[in-house]
Amino acid sequence: KYTGDKRIAPRHRNIEFSRILSSYLKKETFTNRTDKNYEIKDNIIPTIIKSSKVDFISCNGSVYAGKAIDLNTEIETIKNHVNDFWVLSEGLKTFSNSHFTGIGNYDLYINEPITKEHKKVVDVLRKKNSNAPFSVKDIDALEQTEAKLEKDNYIRFSEKITRINLNN
Repeated sequence: KYTGDKRIAPRHRNIEFSRILSSYLKKETFTNRTDKNYEIKDNIIPTIIKSSKVDFISCNGSVYAGKAIDLNTEIETIKNHVNDFWVLSEGLKTFSNSHFTGIGNYDLYINEPITKEHKKVVDVLRKKNSNAPFSVKDIDALEQTEAKLEKDNYIRFSEKITRINLNN
């Protein structure tokens, strides 16, 4: 379907991406060890100017957060989500390094883009990835993330910040 020169992704691709993400986040490890769809408030991370959401966040000795972005949506929406996660990841790195034992890990999960224009956005993102505060991974990499959360004894971020008295 086209609107002017902009291609709008078929609805079933968006539903598939959401279904895959949701199926992983419903698993016991994510349920027990992460805060899901977590809003990080700007009073917790002083380097961000507005609250921001991640799909999951956890902590062992440092922060581990992930955000999934469906690449089959409007290009400007994708760019805005990537930019928001970039800024948030930088802030979380500083926060984690100040309050915990390291800068943490941050993952941006993506799916396969459907148009040439969307693929160009991914190419730019991959080129900038070496400077990014996060890793870019395929949405199916959530399986390895699940194993890491279990193996490395992560707990919910909200529990950790409550223990250090930062939850307002």
